[in-house]
Amino acid sequence: MLETFFAPLVLTKPQYFVVMVGDVFFVVCSKDNSEFSGSVFHRINSRLETGVHVDWTVGSSDTKFGVGAKYCPDRDTTLRVCDYLNVFAVLLYTICWVSAIVVISVQMEI
Repeated sequence: MLETFFAPLVLTKPQYFVVMVGDVFFVVCSKDNSEFSGSVFHRINSRLETGVHVDWTVGSSDTKFGVGAKYCPDRDTTLRVCDYLNVFAVLLYTICWVSAIVVISVQMEI
């Protein structure tokens, strides 16, 4: 039933669908009806944000997955961590002073 309903819909360009509900932000993308991706971002409070991203290609059992978080312990300091595709993880520490911004980044192979 659904196949016959959606059969005339052929996507030839990337199509995006974006929704924000409260502190949760959803993004869904389809490219040529063969590549699909989706992300969910959640602002838990003023200091902590998280996100999840999934990619999938039709005909493949390989699903790509990423997860990340951002934590701000104070107004001038930010700590970000990301694990993407189970290939590498990134830890990023940023501190802002009156006249300079210091960024320390570490990338780890998994």
